[in-house]
This record gives sequence, structure tokens and C-alpha cells, in this order.
Amino acid sequence: GGKKAGGQLVDQRLLPRISEGEVRMLMVGDVLQVIIHKKPEGGLSAVGGNSAYTYFKPGSKEYETLEFKFLKEDLPQLKVALGIEKEPLPLLWTADFIPMDGATPGSTEYVVGEFNCSCVGISKFQAVCGGAKTLADVSDADYFEACELTDLMGTKAIQMLDARK
Repeated sequence: GGKKAGGQLVDQRLLPRISEGEVRMLMVGDVLQVIIHKKPEGGLSAVGGNSAYTYFKPGSKEYETLEFKFLKEDLPQLKVALGIEKEPLPLLWTADFIPMDGATPGSTEYVVGEFNCSCVGISKFQAVCGGAKTLADVSDADYFEACELTDLMGTKAIQMLDARK
């Protein structure tokens, strides 16, 4: 089929600094809930649960430039390019960024590696994935943080529904 049949191919450059990890922005609609640095353990990729997670609150110094650029500059342009500027963003979705060398020696820029809204988990509940454990096996701290996310999701879902009335 190819392009005429609706097929698409994304040609993405090699980004060798992926070995440093990916930066995930976990979004609830248009709200950044948390920034997660996923550093691979024993491999090149941070997928499949073989990575160490470090969590950062929105506004953290480590990623403030990336956060501002993505939320205030790139995301509005992306919505226009996709023709969804008047539509809500997915309730729970992520944008994963891969570091690359910036134009200035020693600087870092980020490239979007993927957007995901079809298979997004609640990271702090990962310990009970697979069915052998229950929420009782989640630490109190992780449970509290996961509830912050799910509470925000509930609030945003109601806002999205109310906006459609």
C-alpha cells in the first residue's frame, strides 16, 4: 500500500545518547503530572521495565527548559498541525524525549521519541502488575503518589465532560 493506502513511516535519526535514558512527561489532559527519567539498566533501551526511574515534580530545575518548550511552545503548534487545537488532549498520555547534543558544545537538546496514549500505566502501581499481588503490596508512599495521579485524572475527566455539554 504505501503512502497512497494511508501507510506511514517515521524515519528517526539515530540518537546514541538514549543510553543516558529517556525523559517522560506524564500528562493528564493538558496538565503535566510528573517528569520521569528512565535510565536503562543493562541495555540501550529503557522499555520493558529494565530501567531505573527517578521522579521529578513539574517545574524542577533539571528539566525546566524542556518542560517550558514542550508545554508552551511545541504542544500548541502540534495541536494545530494535527487539527485538534479545539479538542482536549487524551486523559492520560505521555511524551518521551531522548537527549541529543545541542548546537552549543556541551549543551543538550531533546527529541520526541514517542507519544503514547494507548498503553500508559500508573508507574507507582507497577509493583502489582501481573495479578499475583494486590494494592496491599504497594508501599504507602507509592500509593499516595499514585492516588495524586488518579485523583487528577478524575478531576480532568469531569472537566472534559463538562466542556462537552
